[in-house]
Amino acid sequence: MTVIHARIIGDKALLSRNEFEQLLEFARHNGKVEIETVYEDLTNLEIMQLSEKSGTFDFWKEDGENIYSEEDGEAV
Repeated sequence: MTVIHARIIGDKALLSRNEFEQLLEFARHNGKVEIETVYEDLTNLEIMQLSEKSGTFDFWKEDGENIYSEEDGEAV
């Protein structure tokens, strides 16, 4: 038995390429398969969400010495 893990987002499913290939191979054993592949660019919101989840910029949130003060800002 092969277990496929898919993340459902709205009316779409997201799964790893490896699991997609396994699913495709299984389907090909059971008949003709046609695949339509669409490569989409990530939206700005999706990029922001990915960077937030990755923790890449967590160092900005760290408590510690505040090296800037209000005087360091631009004068209006």
